[in-house]
Amino acid sequence: MNQTELKTALDSIAAALGAVASQLDKATNEVIVAISNAGNTTPEVDAAVANLQQVASALKTATQTLDDLNPDAPAAP
Repeated sequence: MNQTELKTALDSIAAALGAVASQLDKATNEVIVAISNAGNTTPEVDAAVANLQQVASALKTATQTLDDLNPDAPAAP
């Protein structure tokens, strides 16, 4: 694999992970809103919401770390 092919592969992976992170963020927010609208929740549900937020945060961090390995193209003049 040459450098051009490697960069193309990294760009593709970064884009796919960015899309997954966006979908997860949207789904997380929808779940939290739905739970909030349902009223009082049990400690178990509260713990599950906190866990979901932690997992989403970890995925965002991992996605950003991978994205940082592949520098963005310079802005066009």
